[in-house]
Amino acid sequence: MLIEVRSYNNGDEHQINNSFNTIFNQNRSIDEWLWKFKNSPFGKGQISIAFVDGELAAHISGYPIYFDYFSNDTVKSFLSYQIGDKFTLPKFRKIGFGKSSLLSKIFFNLKDKAKDADFGYGFATHHSLRFGVLLLGYETLGEVSCYLGNFKDRRVGLIKKFSYKSYTINEITGITDDFDKFYNKMLQYHRLIIRKNKNYLKWRYIDHPSKRYNIFSVYKRGDLSGWFICQRDETTIFIGDFLTISDNKLWESFINYLIDSKYLQQQNILLWHPDSNHSPNLKDIGFKIIEEPNRMNYGILFRRDIDLGIFKDWRYTKGDGDLF
Repeated sequence: MLIEVRSYNNGDEHQINNSFNTIFNQNRSIDEWLWKFKNSPFGKGQISIAFVDGELAAHISGYPIYFDYFSNDTVKSFLSYQIGDKFTLPKFRKIGFGKSSLLSKIFFNLKDKAKDADFGYGFATHHSLRFGVLLLGYETLGEVSCYLGNFKDRRVGLIKKFSYKSYTINEITGITDDFDKFYNKMLQYHRLIIRKNKNYLKWRYIDHPSKRYNIFSVYKRGDLSGWFICQRDETTIFIGDFLTISDNKLWESFINYLIDSKYLQQQNILLWHPDSNHSPNLKDIGFKIIEEPNRMNYGILFRRDIDLGIFKDWRYTKGDGDLF
């Protein structure tokens, strides 16, 4: 039996994507794979593969993401990889054990090749992260903080008979330069955050080959005060990404807008949201903290010369991973 572990070569994407679709019962197009791992504005992905006797057996990959960290009136940038899409085909899962397994081999190969990165991160179930903690050096940051709002057709806010007159809320189809200015303004309040500038938002949500998102801007007296990126199904509206000033009235206005526009009808609202000093009090608005439906955790899969303590300030959303 000949085992070969190596990084991605042009053309591997077809085998990788076909195996991904088989393992996870998906129908991801090759265009989506290319968008995710080769067309990011931050660079190309890191991809590690294992072959057994010439047949693709295991795979792990990550796409590059820049983080900004605001401290002592200065901004420090970190290059990271959001790591996921990992699998071992069933017929090869008994090869090796622990650190000699195929998954371990391809993970350490990816980590070695990603020397330009300050850290790698991921969102996964507790069971998946536990394997990484025991064998690969993962460091868990805890369970994802998840909020649920059950508003239905009930308006929110202290003065319910009035609408959101102090805010101008619109669904939009493009990202303007205002989003860059707003991100730079908000950075000082959120300490550690993915660089959610115009280029990132366009790539992540406008240019996605298969998913369609509803993007809402919120202005007050001509200035951008926040934005929301949503998806919905029959039961749930997912606020997968957002950045807003710290104002409960803005959130109340947005929810009332969703009700008035019939975007929100009989669905719940679900979002990931860590508590921070510069955040709306979602409990006051009518949200409650729940266990994340899939019991998702988040963690640092590897890091170099970076203090683990800064991640307590990470202002994450579900859109920071590839599950939204």
